Amino acid sequence: MALTLTEVKSRIDALLASYHTAVTSSRASVLPPDRSKGKVYEAWVLAIVLERLARDEGYVISLHNSRKIILKSGPGPINRDYPYFTLSKPGLPTYEVWTDVEFLALSYDMRGRARGEPTSGDYHELDIVIVPAGITGRPKHSDLIIGVECKATPMEKHLLRAVIGVRRELSLLASGSTRTPFERWPQRTVPARPPSCLLVFSIDPAVTSFRSPFGIEFYHEPLP
Repeated sequence: MALTLTEVKSRIDALLASYHTAVTSSRASVLPPDRSKGKVYEAWVLAIVLERLARDEGYVISLHNSRKIILKSGPGPINRDYPYFTLSKPGLPTYEVWTDVEFLALSYDMRGRARGEPTSGDYHELDIVIVPAGITGRPKHSDLIIGVECKATPMEKHLLRAVIGVRRELSLLASGSTRTPFERWPQRTVPARPPSCLLVFSIDPAVTSFRSPFGIEFYHEPLP
């Protein structure tokens, strides 16, 4: 039997509780009571992604800046007034995990000196991003290590077109495989440069029928 949204929120809080740092002053819910199903699904996928990176890649995950415990849920630049997670492993770069962040597109970068200040068509939102530690503002397309889209709706063809458009604004299609920072999950190599991983999670089983030449990974992940 499917859980209610309130029960799902409680499970999300339980999954994320282990990532609180020693300086965390609150164990409040990351999701206020009035959050929509779509935002609850984003938080559920966030918990799944963190769990996989800890289990499969050996990252130590910590939640920071939890004085304001509610995760960011409106699109915009990285805002360090909100909580974020770090991924750390001895001898390797530290990464940060943020929710609802806009990145500056590849097409914007390619305009070079003529690009001027970015307009709304020059940046695009992802539900979850993983970037090198210390990035501020809107990350560049080349800063993204992982981007995640979360779909709590039926996975129709127009959504696939939108995801491929996002991939094209992250990377160019490569003729061969390019190494990512990961050994097992989500991908060791991708046919794209820069070699970011783009993941799509959906409650719709039909998502697994989609494939992309850019190496986009599609996951069926229902709410519990």
